[in-house]
Order: sequence, then C-alpha cells, then structure tokens
Amino acid sequence: AGRVDDERARSLLEESAQDGNALSVMWLARVYSTGRMTFPPNKEKAIQLATTVIDEIEKLANEEHSEAMLLLGTAYAEGLAKPIDAELAVVWYRKAAAKNNTLALHNLGNVYASGTGVPQNEELAVSWWRQAAQKGDAIPQLRLGTVYEEGTGVEQDLQEAIRWYEESASRGNQAAAAA
Repeated sequence: AGRVDDERARSLLEESAQDGNALSVMWLARVYSTGRMTFPPNKEKAIQLATTVIDEIEKLANEEHSEAMLLLGTAYAEGLAKPIDAELAVVWYRKAAAKNNTLALHNLGNVYASGTGVPQNEELAVSWWRQAAQKGDAIPQLRLGTVYEEGTGVEQDLQEAIRWYEESASRGNQAAAAA
C-alpha cells in the first residue's frame, strides 16, 4: 500500500496536468480548492481550473468513469464550476463507490459523519471509512482510530484504535503517529 508523500504527489500532479488532461486538471482544481498536498488554498484558481475541464469531467462521469464520478461529486461539494449541492455530491460519490473508488468510500464516510447532504449517521460513517481504510487510505484509518478511541459510532475499543492509528502512521500519517 502507498504512503503519504505530499511533496511527491504535488510534483506528479503538476507534471500530469501540464498536458491539459481533464482528470489531472480537475485534481489540481481540487487541491487548490481547500489547500491539499502542500498547495495553498486558492478558491479562485480552483474554480478557474475546474471551469476549463468540467464539461469533460461530466462527460466521463456519465460514461461511468469512477474517478470522474468522484471528481464531479467534489465539484458539487466544493463549488468547482458547479453550484454547491451536497445531495448531488453524495449521488456522484455513491456512483463512484459502487465502482469501488477508494476516495469515494472515504468521502461517503465524511458526509455521514458531518451530515452533509445526508442525515448524520456515525455508524454509516464508520462503515464507509472502514471500506476505504481496508484499501489502504491513511486518513480513514486515522478516523477509525479516533472513533474507536472515543466510542463514536462503534463500541469503544482502545486496542482497535491503536491498530488503526498504527496502520495509518505506517503510511506516513503524522497525525496518526502523534495519536
């Protein structure tokens, strides 16, 4: 499984987006949207980038391309060349999750935890995060550590919390290592 390496990810994403590939450009918009992978938050730049590729992303999503489905969900969640619509974001996350897209599984956990576009449900958040965590996603692994430590949506289990924290930390997640 992979490790968290934001510097390398940033370099690879910038290189990939140079040729105008719609998926790469939309990922670039996504990281600028809220400041991920060492990119500074720049919503204006994120929207500009997304606007150049949103039609292609939507076309790919409608052709059942799981990554495009995830990115279209993100476009609706974050207002990237689409109006913010939390319920429509969930629709696209579900479609991508049905194709076993790890980040869609992760995002469905997030929306159930926060109650964004769906009724808040800690048990469903845990279920979605577990699916993403089992595929090696370090952030849901961290979140599972936290929910097991706190007993949120699951019965408190400190051994299980430690197991998930260690799994996430082994992938380079500093917050998990600290926990």
